[in-house]
Amino acid sequence: MPDVFDSFLENPTGESFRAMREMLLQQPEYDFQSKALAEVEDLAAEEEFEDVLDRGAEAMPEWLLSPSMHQYLADAAMETGDEDRARSEEYLMKACLRGLAQSGDGTPEQPYLVMHPADEYDLVESLGKEAASQSKAQTGQRSLDRIRCSDGTDLYFDITEGTAQGAARANTGIA
Repeated sequence: MPDVFDSFLENPTGESFRAMREMLLQQPEYDFQSKALAEVEDLAAEEEFEDVLDRGAEAMPEWLLSPSMHQYLADAAMETGDEDRARSEEYLMKACLRGLAQSGDGTPEQPYLVMHPADEYDLVESLGKEAASQSKAQTGQRSLDRIRCSDGTDLYFDITEGTAQGAARANTGIA
């Protein structure tokens, strides 16, 4: 993973983002519906910044491409006085957004590629849009989330891996 991650850090493009994403999807701990971000968000709301940093570290590499996770970690690092880590996390947050934005064009034919549902909202916000509704769509073998924005535009996100993972867990009885 270091070579793929280093490539992404050096040049956060759609291509390097896709390569990193593919590698992370193969990790046994990957869980599309993971609650780690919600846990970090709760800890941040309680101003438990050391715990935010600890829980964020535990959530890696699964959340490595999450803009929100890196933003929480950057904020917590600043609160604990670790300015170097805050800058690193801020860079990672921006790199994730850049790679995510370049992973597709938001159409059903070339949807954005996400790791977790939260990534969809991170990108919508970074594009200066506001989500008005969300629905599921199917295009061939791909499962998509469609976010209708308040300006009437639709953005599509590929959630095939998460949908397949959920189906596999349901078939095996894993919750």
